[in-house]
Amino acid sequence: MFSCRRAILLSSLLLLPACSTTKPLEPFPGQQIQPTTPTSTIRETDHVLIDTVDGGPSVVSKFSLGLPLQDTTYHQYKIPSGTHTLYVLYQIHNGAVKNSDPVPVDVTLLPNHTYHFDSNSSKFFMTGPLPIIPHWNPALIDDATNKVVASAVPLPPAK
Repeated sequence: MFSCRRAILLSSLLLLPACSTTKPLEPFPGQQIQPTTPTSTIRETDHVLIDTVDGGPSVVSKFSLGLPLQDTTYHQYKIPSGTHTLYVLYQIHNGAVKNSDPVPVDVTLLPNHTYHFDSNSSKFFMTGPLPIIPHWNPALIDDATNKVVASAVPLPPAK
């Protein structure tokens, strides 16, 4: 027997936001890291995922069942320090999974620094039964200084 109270409880579960999890630190696939190689850490956050580094193979799955309560899983990648081009994309879950087209972000990573992304996504966008990618402008932020060190749109020259 299905009670009205049980129906309300089950329907309210569908309105809960999905959780996000972060995987342990791992080398970025395809990057050659020797024990003596200086490295940096980049954390995926705020719907921004790293698709490729320096034109290597894509690591973001282009297909997902996109269950309504599916978790967003972020990675923490160890990448050799130095100059790289990261291709990042915006991913949203809303009963389905939608990825933006990857955009390049040119970065210079300092040894032993940790960085994270800010999507700078528009907070005012309409969504319907299918997810819609909002306007976004990814920025890479150095955790030590909390300053933007790179973005998809070139930064103004330092004064």
